[in-house]
Amino acid sequence: MPFRNVADPDQLAVLRRALAEICAALDVPHTDSKRRDELAGRILWYHSNGVDTVEHLKRNVLAEITVRRDK
Repeated sequence: MPFRNVADPDQLAVLRRALAEICAALDVPHTDSKRRDELAGRILWYHSNGVDTVEHLKRNVLAEITVRRDK
């Protein structure tokens, strides 16, 4: 489970949903725990910096990946 020690159940639900939607958008299978952990780390970083909705988390993480691919 990539999201540990998240005290608020509502926050945890947002983080899990964001991870599920990002993985679906990128075709990352449930079995690819390394990639899912990497994405979870980026989600947590954005969340800890004030991004707190599924749509904004998804937008930021996917945009970051797109920028990296374009370089």
